[in-house]
Amino acid sequence: EFHAALAKMQGDAFTRSSSTILIYFGSHTYYDTLTKQSYIVLRDTVAHNVGESAVTLSHLSREISNCRAKRQVVLFDCMRHIKAQANEIRDQALDELADLCRRALIVTASSVGQVAGCNPPLPDPGARSIFITAVVSALLGQFGGERYKGDARVQQMVKDFAGRGVIMASQLVEYLNIAMQQQRPVYLNASTAL
Repeated sequence: EFHAALAKMQGDAFTRSSSTILIYFGSHTYYDTLTKQSYIVLRDTVAHNVGESAVTLSHLSREISNCRAKRQVVLFDCMRHIKAQANEIRDQALDELADLCRRALIVTASSVGQVAGCNPPLPDPGARSIFITAVVSALLGQFGGERYKGDARVQQMVKDFAGRGVIMASQLVEYLNIAMQQQRPVYLNASTAL
């Protein structure tokens, strides 16, 4: 399913050189010590067959790099670090992706030592990612609704959105910095992608 979406990303009808493409992952990376490759673990990844059912980081970086879109934003709704040896490799995987895809803004849901949280907390079946809730609020031009009515920066974003009908990548970053006080997103390639 995801491989088909990556292939579609290359089509003329789907992405133009003036467009922005947004890719969202509600997943983590996994480093396979046997193949020495990093993988993006998807919802249909098979635990006993990660190599065949997940997306390699090298494949993902090729697809993103070959994408015609002028701007590329890749969102990882996952933790940037945990205190485990495997996570050191996970962190390197995201840095590797950023190095390979210099035009792409890569955003992770939380920074060093933080947990990518949900509201209400897991295991509540109604739990929703705090990160994606903020992202969707911005993409829809809602910007947290009444919560930020007194914030001049957010109100300027609301006006800009009303005039253009879209949010700029730089405004998404600014809004996430305002809205996400308990967990701080990490922005890779912000200096080259914005």
